[in-house]
Amino acid sequence: MPDPAMRDLLDLLGDRWVASILAALDTEDLRYFELERRIPAASRRMISRTLRSLERDGLIERTVQHRPIQVTYALSDLGRSLQGQLRPLNRWAQRHHADILAARAADRAEHAAAESKAS
Repeated sequence: MPDPAMRDLLDLLGDRWVASILAALDTEDLRYFELERRIPAASRRMISRTLRSLERDGLIERTVQHRPIQVTYALSDLGRSLQGQLRPLNRWAQRHHADILAARAADRAEHAAAESKAS
C-alpha cells in the first residue's frame, strides 16, 4: 500500500485534466484561452478547477499583469520537477498501451467464456 505522500500524488495525477495541463505548460507559459485551445475536450469549468488545484498544490504559478489584464500560467519549480518524472512514465505508457489493451481484451474474453459456461 502506498504511503500517504504517494497516495496524495496519485490522487492528484488521477484527475483527468492534470496531466494535460502539465504537459501543455511543459514547454511554455500559457494564457487561459491558450490552454482551452490546447485541451478542447475539457470544459472551462474543469480547466479552471484544475488550474486552481495545481496552483494550490504549488505545481503552477499564476501571474497577473495589469493594463491590459492578462493572466499567465506557468509550471513552478516543483511542477517542472514533477513533469521531469512524468516524461518517462508517459514514454512507458505509450510503449505498452497496446499490451495493456490486449490484456484487457483477453480478460474480457475469458470472463465472457466463463459466464457463458455458467449459464
